[in-house]
Amino acid sequence: MGEISLVGPRPPLPSEIAHYDEYAQRRLTVPQGITCLWQINGRCDVSFDEWMRLDNHYIDTWSPLRDLAILARTIPAVTRSPVTLSLSKGAVFRSLLRLDADARFP
Repeated sequence: MGEISLVGPRPPLPSEIAHYDEYAQRRLTVPQGITCLWQINGRCDVSFDEWMRLDNHYIDTWSPLRDLAILARTIPAVTRSPVTLSLSKGAVFRSLLRLDADARFP
């Protein structure tokens, strides 16, 4: 079974890896993470090329302090997303904290 870090490039789907060039494959050389620069810089609004640039920038500039900064920016980035803005804030936070098992995303 694989390992995952809190911060690092998001794990790709196997079908995505088949299309990676050398630049994109570089992101596979570091531990994959739950959150990353892509997560806090637009997610779905970021092109594939920009996503790869962000991941390679993360690899080149990694530091524990930078990881803490990314973690600190993750919750606000996720709660500001168009999907979560369409939900009531209480349901979002209960879902994030797993306090409300009945909370469902549309």
